[in-house]
Amino acid sequence: MRTEAGLRPSILASTVAGAPSVTRLLRSGPQQYTVITPNGAQLNLPPVCDADGPYLAECAGATTSVTLGGTGSSDPNGDPLTYSWTGPFLGGTATGPTPTVQFPGTGTFLVTLAVSDGLSTTTCSAPVTIGDTIAPDLSLSVSPSRPTSTPL
Repeated sequence: MRTEAGLRPSILASTVAGAPSVTRLLRSGPQQYTVITPNGAQLNLPPVCDADGPYLAECAGATTSVTLGGTGSSDPNGDPLTYSWTGPFLGGTATGPTPTVQFPGTGTFLVTLAVSDGLSTTTCSAPVTIGDTIAPDLSLSVSPSRPTSTPL
């Protein structure tokens, strides 16, 4: 288990004034923090963010559509999540777990996903590469540049 601040909890059962509670010792290097939750209370854990990716798409012209995927994100407490995407796509923001966004031209772009359970927000990123790798379909037609004459 890993918390948002990078702390690793150790869980100890204890009794406070005859009522059971849970004590979590959070350690980060030499520092230690103690969080005591009353009996029956649940400590909110931050969501786990997964922006899928990397994404690869073939250039489709002036703009290229890419469907982003945040459905691998989850919440350890089972809380419902909201999804907010930002990046250099048209409009700059999108919501939902799988929005389709438009990128201008070719190149590699970084998109960022923020998932929230209403109490904590976690972010992650993924690259989107729009390439132009398919050769154009060309046809060539040749005609004489001057009229030909026929012998008499």
